[in-house]
Amino acid sequence: MALTQTQQFYPGMGLTTTKAPFIEVARSRGELYIEQPYELYSEENHEAWRRLYARIQDRWQRYATEKFLEGVSKLCLDPNRSRGDGIVQQSGESAGCV
Repeated sequence: MALTQTQQFYPGMGLTTTKAPFIEVARSRGELYIEQPYELYSEENHEAWRRLYARIQDRWQRYATEKFLEGVSKLCLDPNRSRGDGIVQQSGESAGCV
C-alpha cells in the first residue's frame, strides 16, 4: 500500500498537539487554514470520537442554546468518525452539508 503525501512527510506525527509537524510547517508558510491529515487517524482515534460524541449529545440537548445547536448542525459532524464525509459549503444562506 502506497503512503499518502502526508504520511511520507510526517511519519508517526502526533495529531492532537499544537506542536505537530504539519501545523508547524503550515505556520512557517503563513497559511491561514491548516489542513488536518484525516488519513492518519486510526480506528482508535475514531472510537474515541464516537464515545465523546455520544456522551456529549445529552448535555448539548439539556444545556446548549439554540444558536449553539444550530452552529453544531452546520458543522456536519459525523457521530461515527473524527471527520465526516460531509463537507460544509460556506455560501451564505445556502450553507450546509453535502
